[in-house]
Amino acid sequence: MKQLSILLIIFILCTSMTGCLQQGAPEDHAFVLAVGVDKGKQLKYFVTFMIQKGPKDPEGDAAAESTLVGAEGESLFDAMRIIRAALTKIINFTRTSIILFSSDAAREGLMKDFLSFTFDSVKIRRSTYLLVIQGEVRDFMQGMDTGEGISSELLQSGLSNRYGIGGYVPLTNAVSFFESTNAGRMDAIIPLGNIDESIISDERKKESEATGEEPKPKEEDTTVGIERIGGMKSTLMGSAIFDGWVMTGTLNGPDTQYLLIGRGEFHTGSLAIHAPDGNLIECLIHTSGSPKVNLSLYPAPVAEVEIGIKCRVMHDSVELLESKWPEMGSDIENYFEKQMSRIFEGCKSIRSDAFGFGKHAVLQFNSTDAWEEYNWKKQYENMEANFNVSIQFEDSFSSTHLE
Repeated sequence: MKQLSILLIIFILCTSMTGCLQQGAPEDHAFVLAVGVDKGKQLKYFVTFMIQKGPKDPEGDAAAESTLVGAEGESLFDAMRIIRAALTKIINFTRTSIILFSSDAAREGLMKDFLSFTFDSVKIRRSTYLLVIQGEVRDFMQGMDTGEGISSELLQSGLSNRYGIGGYVPLTNAVSFFESTNAGRMDAIIPLGNIDESIISDERKKESEATGEEPKPKEEDTTVGIERIGGMKSTLMGSAIFDGWVMTGTLNGPDTQYLLIGRGEFHTGSLAIHAPDGNLIECLIHTSGSPKVNLSLYPAPVAEVEIGIKCRVMHDSVELLESKWPEMGSDIENYFEKQMSRIFEGCKSIRSDAFGFGKHAVLQFNSTDAWEEYNWKKQYENMEANFNVSIQFEDSFSSTHLE
């Protein structure tokens, strides 16, 4: 018995050592930080890998310089076989933090087939974030060039910062996306990336010098319609709206803020509000807990939604602060309610339960069969939602007015 135990221990040790040898040293690996998916021309997909160049710097900065390699394929594995021929290192996905899809691929439902691989088989974490790009993912990745090389910082820290601080994008990982699409209780929203072609670059300068005219970019090729100087071409703002596995629309940054408030996923940020008197009021808001939803299902779904918000007005008008504020408070509440209703109706028109009312509907059924027989998405087409926003205004104002 003792000999058998000793042999078993030796076998386990040998197996472990073999695994370590197969893994190789870190310098033998090509660490993939992000995977991009575009529609292919000859094959189904064009897959781009953002590969970290060298080890992390001494300060432990994860946003090291990166390089891009890519190939067409019918699947992730098919593209990997082609790319391996051009690499001297082992492709390693243990540092992959995000998978990006072009809007064309998302609109045609290609995400379902591409994500059908088993995450454990390639060591990609299920917490990996998802992102949809307006345009081609390859261009977006190349647009993250800071002048010193392609940086993954926009993907690694920029995404979470824009969600946590401003609420301009949602934050969706693979697990939450699968839960939304497979359970049928709500529809997913995914952060939206864009490419700003209005950035003044060497290429644009040469074109301007040759023609004598400064090329005017299209509005959709700018950052929310505004031209800017400096920074990366790639930007993060807004959300892609889904009906199941298929992307059916988009929201800009401000509308995404209202949607996140309705979903109970907004934390803190500033919103610009157009008051009835023409004033543009900047409000710093904090949500106070998740919305309270009272949903009745018959004869058609009707939701009464109560939302609590804490608000600090940031304005430089003394006249507003001293004389117009009492009635302005109710105006702001009405403004919020109208925006929430507008976005709800917009999402409903593209068959997306982006607010997640299905999560409340399913609680009223005792069995899966009864829930499926109710056919939530069909009933959702006739749903009504009434929003009641209650704002707790802080006593102090932030003003830039100088006496």
